[in-house]
Amino acid sequence: MNLLIIGQGEWASKIQSVVKNSSSGIHATSISARVALTDPSQMVDATKNNDVIWICTKPDWQLELLPKLSEYKGKLILEKPYILDGSSMDRFTEFMRCYKGELQLSEPWTFSNIWSAAKKEIRVTSNIEMIVERGGRTGHNFMSPVMDWLPHDINLLFDLYGTKLLKSRVSNIHWTKNRSELEFQISMGTECLFLFKVGNFEGERVAFWKSKALRVNFLTSSLTTGLGQVHVSQEMNPFILQINSNVASSASKTRDQLEVQNYFFYKLLK
Repeated sequence: MNLLIIGQGEWASKIQSVVKNSSSGIHATSISARVALTDPSQMVDATKNNDVIWICTKPDWQLELLPKLSEYKGKLILEKPYILDGSSMDRFTEFMRCYKGELQLSEPWTFSNIWSAAKKEIRVTSNIEMIVERGGRTGHNFMSPVMDWLPHDINLLFDLYGTKLLKSRVSNIHWTKNRSELEFQISMGTECLFLFKVGNFEGERVAFWKSKALRVNFLTSSLTTGLGQVHVSQEMNPFILQINSNVASSASKTRDQLEVQNYFFYKLLK
């Protein structure tokens, strides 16, 4: 399988490194987004020679690249953030209406065994109150830390609830640290309450979900329940699993995911 990564920043380099150090049989190459946008021959070669294209560049550049890939019939993976404003949602919707290939949002954590185990625990727990913290320095100057981190957890919530999130109650929205950190809560009826803190956190890297009976640390891939730490093995990197995934209903799933992302964009970031 051939993978083309469009973008040559830190995240693109990480994906290429994971693929290179795996035994997946995937051959990965990369080109810069600037080259892809200015050299039509690069995009012609990309659509002919690659089974998967992962776009890891600025969100506005992603929107510029999509029309150039309209004839591509492989799998496209889009890196977050996905939604910038109402116009970007409209452009995504129009692209998906015409696109004949498979379009996925980058969500490697939902392919991880640590999340699979945590999800089972959350689903069998009633009246749960979950604290979610995700943040740290991003190294980007073209988007806020909130925009960079928040899509991770919206994707995890979507994996739990799907489009039911469109009827969730979002409240207690509070910006701190010069609008670089955001606190809010999401109520899913009487079933679950999620208390979120996402943003910069003075440069400290944090990524966990925790309740009285459960703690998931995404940085260390560790899971602790009321019975103690649970051993969860991960034989294949989630990036590889996402690249190899083939979801028959991916088109409708991606539309639903983008609608949920857009819902929270307007609730939280406007």
